[in-house]
Amino acid sequence: VVVHEPGAYPDLEREGLHVEPGKLNEINYQPIHWQRLNTPRHPCRTERVDRTHELASITSDRLPKSPSSDYAYAYTDLNVSYRYTQSQCIHLHMQLNIIDKCQCQYIYNPRPKHPSKEVPYCGSFLYEQDKTLALSKRIECLNAGPMNASLKRIHAATKCFPLCNYYSYESTMSVTTWRTENWQLHWLRHLNNAFQAMQREQEEKGPAFNVTKSAGYARWKEYLDSQNLTNIPTNDLKKLNLEGSNFAYVVLRRRSQDLQINKEKLVLSISVLLSRIGGLCSLTIGLTAAFVVELIEFTYLLCTDQGHSANKPSDLAPMKSPITMEAPTPIVTNYDHSDCLLKSDPTNRGRITADQYGYHESSC
Repeated sequence: VVVHEPGAYPDLEREGLHVEPGKLNEINYQPIHWQRLNTPRHPCRTERVDRTHELASITSDRLPKSPSSDYAYAYTDLNVSYRYTQSQCIHLHMQLNIIDKCQCQYIYNPRPKHPSKEVPYCGSFLYEQDKTLALSKRIECLNAGPMNASLKRIHAATKCFPLCNYYSYESTMSVTTWRTENWQLHWLRHLNNAFQAMQREQEEKGPAFNVTKSAGYARWKEYLDSQNLTNIPTNDLKKLNLEGSNFAYVVLRRRSQDLQINKEKLVLSISVLLSRIGGLCSLTIGLTAAFVVELIEFTYLLCTDQGHSANKPSDLAPMKSPITMEAPTPIVTNYDHSDCLLKSDPTNRGRITADQYGYHESSC
């Protein structure tokens, strides 16, 4: 079981959930809306291209118009048309490379042609006489290059761009024993067959067909008009064939009504660019501005200083003023006679005279 977008290819190999027969399988899913930016470096496929019948096709085959206005068909797999997805676009181009080089089709990729003797499945050996040799040659051809992972990156970068808007579904499964009654299985199969019959008749007779006149609608009405759903004929119970658990009860349930949106925003806008320039270059711009201001101030001070120096009289002699030297005023202190005499000194070096103090007369 795969939960996918309407019209998209159900990729069972990569996204499938295995259902256990004979039990209740409940699948809980949560939709996620992806919104990408279409930039020159990382382009994406716009909604206009995805909805236009002439632009949506990625093959040379003639495709029918889609019943929905939300998308247009892009390719076919065994004459069944599907809408565009990046993964299936990559697998389709890889399939074309395999057909061109190995003359076979890989069964898990979209198949633009029905398998035949000219272009069989790569694992088939129905058409060759030497089956083992033919199978080994195809396997060697596949391993030689068409399945190389580098080709996927080349196709993703040149031809198969991702959708600008698409949905993905995170799915989890819980399995439990289903203790059901026989009449419940009977009506489940009855309603399933009625729905398939209504859908088949509407596809065959066109959208103008009145569904209320179909055989499937009559089966639905039989279920709605039944007074006792537990009263089932014995022959119908035998047709259920409950032995062997050859049935599965699958419940698909949305986890919540919330929608998670992953939106890709432009990192470098005008405002962000200006803020980053200011942040990265603030030191350089600040130093440059300070240097310019200091240079202007230095030039101004230099010019004004030269102007003041030119106005001063530089050739005039300096004026001389007479300097009057006054004689020092003697300070006379009354000394005691005993203070003038020191200890006996024959050389008279211990005697204090007036000349040592600048006096003209002896103090003692």
